[in-house]
Amino acid sequence: MLSRTFLLQHALVPGILLSLCLAFVYHYHIDYKLADHLFQLEGYHWSLRHQWLFEIVLHDGGKMFSWLIGAAVSALLVASFYHDTIKPFRKGLVFLLCIPLFSVALVNILKALSGTACPGELTRYGGSSFDHWSLAMLGHQGCTPAGHSSGGYAWMAWYFFALIYLPRWRFQGLLASVFLGVAFGVAQQFRGEHFLSHDLFTVVICWYSSLAGFLLFFGGDTVTTNLRE
Repeated sequence: MLSRTFLLQHALVPGILLSLCLAFVYHYHIDYKLADHLFQLEGYHWSLRHQWLFEIVLHDGGKMFSWLIGAAVSALLVASFYHDTIKPFRKGLVFLLCIPLFSVALVNILKALSGTACPGELTRYGGSSFDHWSLAMLGHQGCTPAGHSSGGYAWMAWYFFALIYLPRWRFQGLLASVFLGVAFGVAQQFRGEHFLSHDLFTVVICWYSSLAGFLLFFGGDTVTTNLRE
């Protein structure tokens, strides 16, 4: 049976913290304040949209890097059928392949359905949309949650993989995926492609997708033991 401690640490506490962050961002209009500041720094146009660091390295290269991680996991999964040392990890590798793909797909589906404008599409920043939700009224595809940062945050599944197989390394896996997500998200904010809240919604989706996948694949039987290590 799944422990209350596990649910508190992995479902309730993150949900409260993320909800408070989103409430703070919306109440104090942090989306617009941050975007206003970046827009001003860039000379009142998104001059960094095609800058090599943000577009080539962090956007295009970030996508490739995320796919390379997936390719490496796939290679290890295939190898698990031929090497006895990797075989015990097979179930976890299936989890680690499926759940990030599911997280990214879910983010992009919701993004397409949301009908929210990106910063660069708003009249406030030189675009043609009246406000954040104007595209929804026109039935257009949207910008929330953030698709690119999901390529980093989706790998929070590494935390749950490590929880089963390498519990002492679970936080390193979590920090690495959060670092990737933040880097990808910041790059898109500098390019006028996303607001901060878009990335926060992506964190929520990717974390709870990973949690749900973990419970689906592994249940609650081994959780309490591994958390003590």
